Amino acid sequence: MEITIESFAHLAITLWKFVAADIRTLATPMLLLGVLSASSGNLLTTASVPITTILINLPITCFWIWLNILVISISNQRLPAGILEDKINKPWRPIPSGRIGVEKASQLLFMSVIVLLGIGYHYNVLNETMGCLVANWVYNDLEGGDANFVIRQVINGLAYLPCGVGVTKLIVGNGGLVVPNDRFYQWILVITLVVGTTTQVQDLKDLDGDRARNRHTFPVVLGDFVTRFSCCAGIVFWSVWCFVYWDLKWQFCSPMMILGMTVILSIIFLRGQKADKRSFLLWSFWVMSLLALPTLKAWQQS
Repeated sequence: MEITIESFAHLAITLWKFVAADIRTLATPMLLLGVLSASSGNLLTTASVPITTILINLPITCFWIWLNILVISISNQRLPAGILEDKINKPWRPIPSGRIGVEKASQLLFMSVIVLLGIGYHYNVLNETMGCLVANWVYNDLEGGDANFVIRQVINGLAYLPCGVGVTKLIVGNGGLVVPNDRFYQWILVITLVVGTTTQVQDLKDLDGDRARNRHTFPVVLGDFVTRFSCCAGIVFWSVWCFVYWDLKWQFCSPMMILGMTVILSIIFLRGQKADKRSFLLWSFWVMSLLALPTLKAWQQS
């Protein structure tokens, strides 16, 4: 019995270490996208969604998001280049730290994909699940995230399309009676563009590891200055654009604007791996603030 408990604890910690780096910067924004879209009255869905429905569907939505991140994480971390990068940037991860071997990680990946497809089929988000898996396959196994920084940016942005739609469908539930409307798809396209044009901030903190694995990221190819300037310019542009798009009053938009300015100041004036990690985290908070704008619009109209 003790061995079973110890084995379970070891597996749980291993699973956590695979996904830990992406919980705040990927899982949380995705969950908020679905919850806030469902909470925006009928701005982004074909009908208003009761809070009880959102709460009931929250566990399966979180599990679907977590499984997607687990698949993405293992897919990347099991590859030779990923192991080399993690030895430099994240030596605490399961494979470089010796908690699990590549073969067992691949078996875990296969089982995770099977479970993920089963959930996708049962909850009517199979197309979105397949979209996430294809994006992961192109990014990791076909090395789309390594070979060209433009392709890397595009994949990072486009991944929000199937993930965002899948999360929103899961959170609204109701067997397809309530679904995302046309404006939701317009909005998720905007978020895709936002991420695709500013996500280079995440590569600043991993510069040494990316150079070691010959990953052609934004800062490796174009340099530190262009990376920081382009990200800051994108934050300014999209902060203003989203404010105009939702036609919000200043008091509703000021927190997002202040957060965007905080990110810009952090990117410009704070350097080094620790500071760049903080800038990336602040960037993810800024993206989350954008996701709240439809809900704020609903409050403004009420």
